[in-house]
Amino acid sequence: MSKKQYQSICKRITERILGFLEQGIVPWQKPWNGGKANAPRSVSTKKVYRGTNLAILGCAGYESPWWLTFGQAKKLSVENAIKSGRNIEERPRKRGSGSYFWDADKDELFVGGIRKGEKSFPIHYWKFHPAQDCKTCLGGQPLCEHCGGSGKYQPFPSLFSFNVFSANQCDGLPEKYYPAIKDDDEVRDFNPVDACDEIISNYPDSPKVYHDQADSCHYRPPSDEVHMVKPEYFVSDEEYYSTFFHELIHSTGHKSRLAREGVTGLNFFGSHEYSKEELVAELGSTFLCAIAGIDRSEVIQNSASYISGWKSKLSDNEDWIVWAGSRSAKACDHILGTEYEGKKPTLHKSKNSEVYLVG
Repeated sequence: MSKKQYQSICKRITERILGFLEQGIVPWQKPWNGGKANAPRSVSTKKVYRGTNLAILGCAGYESPWWLTFGQAKKLSVENAIKSGRNIEERPRKRGSGSYFWDADKDELFVGGIRKGEKSFPIHYWKFHPAQDCKTCLGGQPLCEHCGGSGKYQPFPSLFSFNVFSANQCDGLPEKYYPAIKDDDEVRDFNPVDACDEIISNYPDSPKVYHDQADSCHYRPPSDEVHMVKPEYFVSDEEYYSTFFHELIHSTGHKSRLAREGVTGLNFFGSHEYSKEELVAELGSTFLCAIAGIDRSEVIQNSASYISGWKSKLSDNEDWIVWAGSRSAKACDHILGTEYEGKKPTLHKSKNSEVYLVG
């Protein structure tokens, strides 16, 4: 592909995106199915976590939605071993209180529950107490700072914190706790696109890629990793590659590659630099899709919707499309391993193109 052809593709895609933006495009739609069924949940209560607990566990990157404490994991693994016919004995400790489990069949300490070396995740919950009688005024003072004259006051709730582990950090649990919860209606057959896979496999010094997420696709700069939802959960093959390319464009901003401020800096969600980086990633994704021959209108339209949301954060920058377009093109050049010398491109083969699929 010549430089002129490459620039023509980028120009055509940019014009189509601008056209959708001018028309008042539809809101961006998440291009994969699922998420609710695989929200992090407690093994003991079967309830989905809420608030910050949901956020912390949801970003942990494990396939299983099930979480439990150290003691719960040990108990479940013992019960599962006994159910399968193994002879597991609970014996009192010779020193101190408590007990341990002994595998009588193997004549050794029972091994099960949390794997050695695994790290826990902290969660918390609030316990609310019933209203108490006011001991300050006994309900006789309308201006009482504790009860306001009602005779009752609400004690401050107690905060409890403890550590939990993912079922994927355990051995010996019942098999139902390990995989993601699947809804057959949301799973489809995935048909790889050779042109897209070629772009991915030829990415020089590429980041590691893991397909281990239930409802999130993202790039992690500190570890230089891309984490994806499995391709069969996307609404189409095109949307899968579009999202994959988006995360790969982010990875080109790593300090060892193009070192873009939106990736190397500590930029909070929604900030100016974060918004600019999202524009770069989505424009770059649409460019790579077009180069691979999958510039379908619905994919371009969804990209335009996504870009529109971040464009609003840059309302003071009238040249946002020019700025993002130039950096998107550089990111694509890096992934394609292309350096233009006159009219003929020089292609550099990947030295590290292995893709890691987990889960």
